[in-house]
Amino acid sequence: SDVCSSDLTVLWFDLRLLGAGLNRAPVTRIYRQLMPWAFAGFGVMFVTGALLFAGFATAAIGNVYFQAKMAAIALAGVNALVYHRSTEQDIAAWDTAARPPARARTAGAVSIALWAIVILAGRMMSYTLYSR
Repeated sequence: SDVCSSDLTVLWFDLRLLGAGLNRAPVTRIYRQLMPWAFAGFGVMFVTGALLFAGFATAAIGNVYFQAKMAAIALAGVNALVYHRSTEQDIAAWDTAARPPARARTAGAVSIALWAIVILAGRMMSYTLYSR
């Protein structure tokens, strides 16, 4: 559930980047208001996930869904890094635009897809990881 709360918070920001929601608010305001909650949710998710991993590390390492989840989290981090280092650099030019530029929309779409994979892989882990 922690990952879902964190992901749903990020989803609102990603929808704003897509131009599909909260279009009257500047992107920077949405980010400032939502990201503290997303970071807190990610922190809880990280701690609880690490504790679960510690108990089932051997089974998790070989689980394809665990591998997919870790890969998607890493790629989501890369996507966020690229957004902050590149796409966001000229945000003043498009902060209030109802439809941000293509590279911002791409970052939002990639983020939604990757976090959906994280959620789905996590759910599949619960059916496959502990069955042995």
